[in-house]
Amino acid sequence: MWKLIPVFLSSLTLIACGGGSDSSEGNTNSGGIGTGGSDSPNNVLTLTAMQNSDCSDNAPSTNAKLIIHNDDFSERTVLSPNAMGVFNYETQSNHISVSLITYIEVKAFGIQTNIKTFIDVPVTNLGTFTTTHVADCQCSFETVTIANVQGAGEIESAWVSIGASTASADKYTASADEIILVVNMCRSTNEEQIITGTLHLTDEEWTIPPQPYSQGVTVNASVLSDSVSVNIDSGANASVYSYIDGNAAYRSRMSLSGENIGVASEPSVDYHSVNSTLVKEFESSDFSQAHAINMKTNYSRIVAATNDLSFSDVNFSEIYSAVVGESNEYNFSHLSFADSFQVTTALYASSNQFDVLSWTINMPVSGSFPNVELWDYSSYVDTSGALLGTPEVLSIQANLYGYKDILSYDELFLTPNDTTSFNEKFSEYELASLYLFNFGDPVVSSPVVATQFRDLLKSYSITSPQVSEISQKARDELMRSINNSGKHRDQHSTSRLR
Repeated sequence: MWKLIPVFLSSLTLIACGGGSDSSEGNTNSGGIGTGGSDSPNNVLTLTAMQNSDCSDNAPSTNAKLIIHNDDFSERTVLSPNAMGVFNYETQSNHISVSLITYIEVKAFGIQTNIKTFIDVPVTNLGTFTTTHVADCQCSFETVTIANVQGAGEIESAWVSIGASTASADKYTASADEIILVVNMCRSTNEEQIITGTLHLTDEEWTIPPQPYSQGVTVNASVLSDSVSVNIDSGANASVYSYIDGNAAYRSRMSLSGENIGVASEPSVDYHSVNSTLVKEFESSDFSQAHAINMKTNYSRIVAATNDLSFSDVNFSEIYSAVVGESNEYNFSHLSFADSFQVTTALYASSNQFDVLSWTINMPVSGSFPNVELWDYSSYVDTSGALLGTPEVLSIQANLYGYKDILSYDELFLTPNDTTSFNEKFSEYELASLYLFNFGDPVVSSPVVATQFRDLLKSYSITSPQVSEISQKARDELMRSINNSGKHRDQHSTSRLR
């Protein structure tokens, strides 16, 4: 039986008008409200879909769809949101499985279909999910000069944050007393932008106090960072991010051997994250490339002088066997840090370097994979951009993640968490992630993708993408995960789920 991702990743599916029913057949509801069952429901599932881009503010994602699944994962109902992007589904059930389908505009290439599935989640407010479009808009490359006004030592690197834009530069762009960074600035409004950042010297780190940004500006790194130590596993790296109003305003240098790193002492910083990441090759004869990643993040208002970011002991072969093995059952309950098991399957077109379809399934840490063959999502896949180029690379990402003070899968969804501020319940995050990449059809004994999914892949025998292209895909995916998890303030702007 196919385990994980049916025909293709991204979509949701059908049904449900105001009245709804328990049958697997259904109708489309366009008002944002649906019901399940013939008796009076007493629980309400709520989810909000929003969208934005580098050049636009948040707006309701009114073309999103929410699929309500039956217990066997077949489609019960499909809902459309109201004018505010809100879905509401009334039911007598306490738990439910749903899929959110959104569409991402990718410049001039077309539309990426994106599916997020949540298995057996409590019927509650799941929060807000924001789709970020990749748009061609009024972006421009602008230069920022950071001057070293009083720090001792040679300039090694620098990092700046301006609104939603960030940039870094190394010593090859630096002189004795200043460093120049090139920032891709995309302005969604005419509001004043604030610049912050960090200057990394040989033995010190200095920060830029928050100040108005203007094109071609020269700013002074005038505030000395505090120094803290981080205990990390061999081969791992460590860094510190500091946040103002939920956005990363400062980033320390990358520590590769556990040496001390800087923490911004700017008074307006709301909280900090101390992060460690370890990336290793994973041996697999069935995939072109495979990587195992450990990651840990501690959030705090004040960073301790000494921080322990050693990882839990994870057997990545167990994760691999769960994803491509013969059994439909999986069990990671012995990993105390994990609150959820998440698998993302994507098809990638190297011709334009974008995923054309992406499907993420969120599940409890033990249980059974959904029977994806019982849900035909194909009618929800946008083909207006010819799938953004013919895909020839399949990627699978399996994540086990959780928080120290969140003790169950249900609690992950039920505990309120405003991601723009520090929350003690979400103060320690850990992730174990396995990335698998293959051009053409992967050779595995029990594939995780269904036949329809495979049919969309370009035949490897016809055109083989260059190894460098696949390597770049792997690097891009790894860095995206590291950055998202390290900062930990991602697209779920007000969601309880990370």
